[in-house]
Amino acid sequence: MQLTLITIALILIKLSSSQEHNNQKFAISIERKLTTDNCILGYLTVNGTSICHTMELPFRGNINDISSIPRGKYDASIRTDRKLGWRIELKNVPGRQNVQIHIGNYTADITGCTLVGKTVDTDNCSVGQSKDAIREIERAFVNFKSDLCLECVSSPRYELEVEYK
Repeated sequence: MQLTLITIALILIKLSSSQEHNNQKFAISIERKLTTDNCILGYLTVNGTSICHTMELPFRGNINDISSIPRGKYDASIRTDRKLGWRIELKNVPGRQNVQIHIGNYTADITGCTLVGKTVDTDNCSVGQSKDAIREIERAFVNFKSDLCLECVSSPRYELEVEYK
């Protein structure tokens, strides 16, 4: 009887902490560190843990396809369609659509989005090992969501938030 009560108490504690975790946001922060005439370079963190470098075009009046994303917080979702594979799409960027965080290495790969990479070349405005960087972000997302519920990984109840600083 005592063992059963202890088991039930442990299950309730685990469910309670799981519920708290499920209400948390998967928070991405992009800290811009270097602005040149050709690009903006920075770092991407997930829930406070540094993951990779970022690269964007310079700010050009928030014009679609040629400008970096304005500072602020944006809700986001995961996209996996088409040739770009797993990526994050920002919602409610003023005056813009299809703004994403995705793979790529050079400014020519950017159409108003943010590229990620494990290495950076500040002289040539490029990031390297982009696929490794996006896989690490994806792995962090899956790990964040799968503590108790593997089928919940793509559930809409899990909120993503991206902050550009």
